[in-house]
Amino acid sequence: MEGHEVVGDWFDAATAGNTEYLEENIDLLGGSTTETGCSGLIRAIYAHKLASVEVLAACEYKIPDISSKYPLEIALKLYYYDACFILLMLHPEKSFENRVKALKERYISESIAKKELNIQLGELVSEFVAGIRDGTLSLGCVSRVSSVDSEDVHLTPKEHTMQSLYLDDAENNSVKGNTDEQNASKQSTDDKHPAEENDISSSKEEEEKGLVDSEYDIKNSDEEKTEEDKPIPSLRKARCCRCL
Repeated sequence: MEGHEVVGDWFDAATAGNTEYLEENIDLLGGSTTETGCSGLIRAIYAHKLASVEVLAACEYKIPDISSKYPLEIALKLYYYDACFILLMLHPEKSFENRVKALKERYISESIAKKELNIQLGELVSEFVAGIRDGTLSLGCVSRVSSVDSEDVHLTPKEHTMQSLYLDDAENNSVKGNTDEQNASKQSTDDKHPAEENDISSSKEEEEKGLVDSEYDIKNSDEEKTEEDKPIPSLRKARCCRCL
């Protein structure tokens, strides 16, 4: 019995526009219906409680009544245009949202006849409901929206200048970083060259020294061979003064 009282309080709050109660219990009771198949959102639409419609739209927009009429269809039938616009803005596609905004501006400025408004709203409502029936629109695709239209974000001249300066600084830092890397690479290459030149010079000196030593060894060898070829004086031919 206590559960029925809580649910009853939920529908009473929706009908009375008690948004505080609805927001506190929306995770527990959002999407609840009575035995007659009437959700809190539909009750709020019948009672013309726009604040309750704003709170309940995202969680109960796809719950029909016992005759399979969706809240959006009921709002249009009751000519409750403000509720229609709130529900239509739940559509996840940006192009659809822009169409709703354009029509709402004409409605607010009273630049459209009621008959034409009903026709264009009827087209949008039919498209929206078709999305519910074929599963294109799901609770995961929508979020709670306010009756106040959200404005697109535009950069002010100052913000645009600061953004440009930031991008320029980032680009300059990138170029500077590349230049530093190139300089470091060049310096590393230059540091390697003297060592290579020293190795080449040392190698040449050792080669020249080797050639000189080789020539010196060949010359000494020739001199020794010449000395060996010379005739050795005979000792028998030598005479002392006494023998004479």
